[in-house]
Formats: sequence, C-alpha cells, structure tokens
Amino acid sequence: MSDEQLLLDVTDKMADVRAKASKFIFALGVEMIVAQGVKEASARALLGKKLKEIGKPGLLRVIIAAALNEVADPRTYIAAAKPSPGGGGGGAQQSGNQDEDNTAGIQSWMV
Repeated sequence: MSDEQLLLDVTDKMADVRAKASKFIFALGVEMIVAQGVKEASARALLGKKLKEIGKPGLLRVIIAAALNEVADPRTYIAAAKPSPGGGGGGAQQSGNQDEDNTAGIQSWMV
C-alpha cells in the first residue's frame, strides 16, 4: 500500500470515527437525560449546546464519565461541563489529571 493510499484509508476511518462519536453522544446522552423525565427535544438541545461549547471529544468524555460513574443527575453533570485548558472538555466532577486529549484512546475502541 502506498503512502497516499494509506493516508486516504486513515482519513476515511477518521471520518467514520467522527460519525460514530456523534451518534454515540446523542444516543447515550439523550437516553440518560430522558430517563430523568426530560423531553427528548430538551435533551438534544442541551447536548447540541454543550457540543458547541466543549467540542466532540470533550462531550464524549463527559457522557462516558457520567455513564461509568452512574451519576444521579446526568443532565446537571453534562450541563456543568466546562472546556478543559487543553481544548477538550472535562466533566463537572473530573480531576485535572486527565490527558489533555484522549481522542486517540476514544477512537481506538469506537472502530
């Protein structure tokens, strides 16, 4: 495989990862928020707003953290997420010991 073909293959796979990340954000994020009795449209609006504020990798980390930690109020947890100094997002209750960008790790399990 030539370098050019390899680059095209990697580019295609990255586009697929980005699409899967968006689907995951809205599938799990909406599910967690709606389970609290919030309307789906409101849940999607919150996720869309946070996506613009903290970016896809950041929001993905926040949603995963909320799910793994089984937070009692995922809507508030997600709403409180702030952009990290490195440009990604961090959860409302996450420590600062996280790598600045875990995108590669997230992408590896989404393929």
